[in-house]
Amino acid sequence: MNDIVAAHGHRQSLEDACEEPVGERPPETTCPDCVVVTNKRVPELSEMYLAAREGLVDADADELERVLSEYAVDDIAPMFDLRDVLFLEA
Repeated sequence: MNDIVAAHGHRQSLEDACEEPVGERPPETTCPDCVVVTNKRVPELSEMYLAAREGLVDADADELERVLSEYAVDDIAPMFDLRDVLFLEA
């Protein structure tokens, strides 16, 4: 990690780290209000999902579950793609 900070002046995002070696950036997940889902939005969306499941808010629980599931896969899978390129194909 210190080598990355020294070379770039900051830690790289997963998107930046994947772009060159993997050949593509990880996909973005959007939620029903067309906002890109980020780590910062996951707690809010999760709370809304649970409240929707209980009927406490007017939101589509199935759609929120789809968004959270898609985000989880899109957020984790690129790390394994990067690992494959950097360590398994070397």
